[in-house]
Amino acid sequence: EEENDQSETTMIVQQRMLRTAKYLHERCNVDFNKANGHGQTPMHKGAYAGNIPLLSYLIGKNMGLMDDNIDEDGNTAADCAERAGRSDVAVWVRRYASLECRLALHRLGLEVEFDHDDGSNNQNEKDGLGTRTMASLP
Repeated sequence: EEENDQSETTMIVQQRMLRTAKYLHERCNVDFNKANGHGQTPMHKGAYAGNIPLLSYLIGKNMGLMDDNIDEDGNTAADCAERAGRSDVAVWVRRYASLECRLALHRLGLEVEFDHDDGSNNQNEKDGLGTRTMASLP
């Protein structure tokens, strides 16, 4: 029961962070590529925390960020997820936010698109990691 309470709390915190990010992006024009004093962006922090809903928003069609910022220790967001013991999140970031992924999708005329705030695409996809749909990249 305690584990269930923690996962529910985590979900609530992640959704609040997502709402805050949306507000800052849509209403305040905050630059989410801007790094802090250690060279880390919101993508680094979201990956370290395992916040897939936030990462989905950051790399999705609304913002289109990629995991190409390196912090002062030489880490990408995916590296930060690895350091936090979140290898599943690191794989997810590398799969959907890497330059190589974007270039490959562009060659195919596809882009990463997420239908839901939790980073999933639909009921049919078993891994819930997103979908690629026909569209052109910005």
